[in-house]
Amino acid sequence: MRKYILYTLVLALIVTIGFATKAVAVTKEYYLSHGFKYMKLGKYKPAIKDFDQAINLDSKYVKAYFLRGIAYLKGGQYRQSVEDFNQTIHLDPNYTKIYYYRGIAYKHLGQYQEAIEDFNQSIRLKPDNAYGYYHRGISYNNLGQHQKAIEDFNKALNLDPTDAYFYCNRGISYFDLSQHQKAIDDFNQAINLNPKYAFAYYNRGLYFSKLNKHQRAIEDYEKTIRLDPKYVDAYVGRGVSYAFLGKYKEALTDYDKAIGIDPKNAEAYYHRGNAYSFTDQHKRSIEDYDKAIRLNPEYIQAYDYRGYAYYLLGRNQRAIEDYDKVISLDPKSADTYIFRGKAYIGLGHYQKAVEDFNQAIGLNPKIAGAYYNRADAYRELGDYLLAIEDYGKEINLNPNLSASYNGRGMVYHNLGEYLRAIKDYNQAIHLDPNFASQYANRGLSYSKLDQLNRACVDFWKACYLGDCNSLKIEQEKRHCLDPGGTYFIDQDEGDLYISTDEYGKFKITSKKVGDSIKPGTHGIYFIKQRKKRTYISTDRYGDFYLEPEKLSKEEVRERARQEAEWDRMERESVMGDKAASIAREAIEKAEAEAKAKRLEDTKIREREVVVVSGYRKPRYRGYHGYWNPYYPSPHGHWKPRKPRRHGHHWKPRKPRRHGQWKPRHPRSHGRKLSPESFKNFSIR
Repeated sequence: MRKYILYTLVLALIVTIGFATKAVAVTKEYYLSHGFKYMKLGKYKPAIKDFDQAINLDSKYVKAYFLRGIAYLKGGQYRQSVEDFNQTIHLDPNYTKIYYYRGIAYKHLGQYQEAIEDFNQSIRLKPDNAYGYYHRGISYNNLGQHQKAIEDFNKALNLDPTDAYFYCNRGISYFDLSQHQKAIDDFNQAINLNPKYAFAYYNRGLYFSKLNKHQRAIEDYEKTIRLDPKYVDAYVGRGVSYAFLGKYKEALTDYDKAIGIDPKNAEAYYHRGNAYSFTDQHKRSIEDYDKAIRLNPEYIQAYDYRGYAYYLLGRNQRAIEDYDKVISLDPKSADTYIFRGKAYIGLGHYQKAVEDFNQAIGLNPKIAGAYYNRADAYRELGDYLLAIEDYGKEINLNPNLSASYNGRGMVYHNLGEYLRAIKDYNQAIHLDPNFASQYANRGLSYSKLDQLNRACVDFWKACYLGDCNSLKIEQEKRHCLDPGGTYFIDQDEGDLYISTDEYGKFKITSKKVGDSIKPGTHGIYFIKQRKKRTYISTDRYGDFYLEPEKLSKEEVRERARQEAEWDRMERESVMGDKAASIAREAIEKAEAEAKAKRLEDTKIREREVVVVSGYRKPRYRGYHGYWNPYYPSPHGHWKPRKPRRHGHHWKPRKPRRHGQWKPRHPRSHGRKLSPESFKNFSIR
């Protein structure tokens, strides 16, 4: 009995040991198979745990290391995947697939040179693998070697011409080489092969955005979002296009959606900060730049734009700190030196500003803005000759920058060369007619040359554009009276009114509201007002001036002579001697033609309205003499008598002497002006 029990226990022990050995062998394969099933379902974390169990049971299990490396790769843990692939190669150097997958991991880590070496090995081991060429092409593209990338994409397409990925990425390479038509053809081909390929729509939208075709870009971004509602880059790209179109509300909505999907997306915060900055919400933009920098401490653009936001808020010291950071990350950024120099100007550190502008010019001698800003710094330092030289260089580089002419005009004004200053201000106003400072500066130069009427016009224009300081100073001196409104002119036979717009443009009307009538010669008109008297004088061009005191006829003539002399001086300051001589000849010829035309007009007996200067009553000669604008005849114009018959022929009777139209000799120079010359009245 005892022997039987002993044999039974020994047999049970042997069976147990056998089953245990069999269980160990099954468990290793089981973990590998089970982990692979998880990986197929996209459940990478439980798959990795199963592969860990398999490796614990067999530390030299090559397949387990390889599959765990792929699981790490799919799960975005690229460094761990590289370690597992290295272990796989160590255990089995002839494992052909391993180089391909390790190359992909290196590519995701940004180690493109290592990736290319692995893809080279993979292609040597398996030359018919189209995706080996494809991924190597992407690595070349990221290194900026676009031509090599295109060659690899072509090889991949030769092996598989129906793959949309190959066309899409080749299109990216073509676009980087500025071969735009080939790029768009490849994007279109990729979409034709796979209409649900969101990445192709996104890249085509990015292509349209870079070509400033933002409406078409928005359409492609919308298709991308419909195919993949969580495509964060598509929301950001559409927001950028909306911002370029000035639709900042829609742009902010897209950035908010992108941040809602991925709260750690630094680019979304950066672009939302830009949108806030464009809408003058600089404090909110700074908050978003702060978040972008916390997520990416080396985000150069975020530091750069945050510095600019600080500069616009007048916080120049904080701006300089951000620009210091940008320069530390990118010492060859010429634009950053320019902006830091402008911040130094804001702090009054003009010498440091000059040093920064010198650095920017050293990096890029043709950079726009550097010479202009350095000229501003020289002007503040009193180095006027250096400032003029730099303004000239900036004008040669950028002839359409009005600020350069305005700045150089200020330097000429400080040097007492007022005609040169006015010439530069004229050019600045021509380029940018809505900048108040240019009018105010030109007005100051006019006032230095005793051209107060012209100065007043500029001071008023500057005030309407937002700069009223110069105008207030002149009004304290009883100059530059308010031209706005309608002024009553008292005459013996009728009332006239002078209407003005906000810029002091005059027109004479017979009613307070009515059609303008043709003005006559220049002279002085009295304006009746309740508490004070103001006078209006006109020059030989028909331009009206408000005067605090009445001018005599001699003063009016003297002013006309001064105006003519002033025009000659201004022309000759702008033109050379030969050009000025040609201009004088042209003016003399035009005046002779005008005189001849006036004589011809006298013969034609055209209807005219004559407004006579001074206070004397005009002479009227009945219905057939001067036409009376206030008591018009039934005809309203001169009409000769009917001809009477002499014999068999009709012969017109000579008009009566008292009915013959004859212009009165005007009291003030007698120049008749055409209606066209009075379309644009101005106070000067």
